[in-house]
Amino acid sequence: MTNTISSRINQVMEKERMSVTAFSKAVNKSYTAISMILKGSSKPGWELLESILETFPDVNPGWLMTGDGEFLKASVTPAAPGSGGDAYLVEHLHTLEENFARLAKQLESKDKQIEGLQRTVDALISRPATPASNFLKPATFTGKVLPLMAQKRFMPLTA
Repeated sequence: MTNTISSRINQVMEKERMSVTAFSKAVNKSYTAISMILKGSSKPGWELLESILETFPDVNPGWLMTGDGEFLKASVTPAAPGSGGDAYLVEHLHTLEENFARLAKQLESKDKQIEGLQRTVDALISRPATPASNFLKPATFTGKVLPLMAQKRFMPLTA
């Protein structure tokens, strides 16, 4: 196999045991575009190369673009504790703790909201039902409004 960009992309697919269809979906490109690149009838664009490297982070970028170097990135050994390499982890942990505290406050607020709504629902459920017949009773008016309404005559509609 020659060392072309097409063959290197094919090697990535083989390593990941992916079909053209699965690979094209993984890198968010069309089947046709990937197929044409693998046949050598077109070259991949920067977006595709970037997508491959984001999707498969263990692939060596230098190897993918030029064929130089190893196929996979060299494994990185973690820094010894206290050597200064864990400063990022400490900062990241602090950020996570702040986010956790913020989410806990939001959750507490939502719990109180749910409790209030539950009390409202319970109160509505425990309230005695109003029979429908209460809504059908004729209204009784005191004063002059009812007599005036009773005196008014309506003309029937004719077809």
